[in-house]
Amino acid sequence: MLYRRFYFVLAFAALAVPAHAHVSSISAATATAGRAAIESLDVPYQNPAGIAFAKGYNFATGMARYEGEQGGDHEELSFLLSDNTADTIVPTSLAYLQTKDKSAFSDWEQKDVRLALGNFIGPRRALGIGLTYRHEREAGVSTQQAALSMGSIFGLSQNLGVAFVVDNLVPLSQAPGARERLSPLTSVGLSYNFGKFLRVRLDGTTERNNSLHRPLIAAGVENYWNRWLIFRLGAARDNELEQNIFSTGLGFDGPRFGIHYAFQAVEAPQGRDQRHSVDLVFVLW
Repeated sequence: MLYRRFYFVLAFAALAVPAHAHVSSISAATATAGRAAIESLDVPYQNPAGIAFAKGYNFATGMARYEGEQGGDHEELSFLLSDNTADTIVPTSLAYLQTKDKSAFSDWEQKDVRLALGNFIGPRRALGIGLTYRHEREAGVSTQQAALSMGSIFGLSQNLGVAFVVDNLVPLSQAPGARERLSPLTSVGLSYNFGKFLRVRLDGTTERNNSLHRPLIAAGVENYWNRWLIFRLGAARDNELEQNIFSTGLGFDGPRFGIHYAFQAVEAPQGRDQRHSVDLVFVLW
C-alpha cells in the first residue's frame, strides 16, 4: 500500500487472530498470504509492526459475505484508521471488525477491536505491538477475550523478504465457551518482487497451539497492469480443516482513493463455500 508496495521485510510478530483470521480484500485475493508484505489495510491483522512502513493518514472500510452450502453464512463489516504522517510520533492503526452469523438458527455475533503501534529502530527495522479485544455473543451468552501482540520487521532487500509471525503470543484472557478462541499460531512467510510487474507471496502457518502436524500453506501473486490496477490470484491448503482455498481479485490503488475486491472458493468435505469482499480506502493526507 502507498509508498511501500515494493518493500519487503523480515518480520517477527505476535498477532491476536484466530485460525481463519480476517484480512483485507488485498490479502484475501491471495488466499490470505501476506505475512511478509506491507499493506496498511492488513496491519492490525497480519503484522502490527507494518504500520511503520504504511505512510499517510488513511481511512478504510470493508464488507464481506461468506456463503456456505451447509449453512453457516455470515457477514463481516470492518473499519480502519491509520496514522503515519511526518508529524506522527508513534504510527498507529486502529481497526474494528464485526462478524454476524446470517443463518436462521443462530444469532452468533463477534466484535473485534484491534490496536497496532510501531516505529523504526533503524534502517529497514521496526518494532510494533498490538492489542486485540474480542466480544462474542451466542444464544444470549457473552464471552470476552484479549491478547497482546508484538512484532518486529527487518528488511532483507528491496525485493526479497521473509516473515516469522507468532499469533496470540500473550493471551490476556481466556473464554472456554467462545466459538473462536485466540489460540497461539506460528507462521513463516516469503515475499518477492519481480520489478514493478509481479509480486509473489508464500505463507506457512501451524495449526492451533503451534502444532506442526496440519499446517496451512498459502501462496499468491499480484500482477501490476499499470501504476494503479492490480490483478491478484492465490491458493491455499488448510490441513487442519481439510480445506482447499482458491482466490482471485482486482484492485485499484489511486493516489487518494483505492478499491479492492476479492473472491474465495473454499472446498471442504462438507461442501463448497464462497466468500466475496470489497474494501474502500481513502488517503486523507
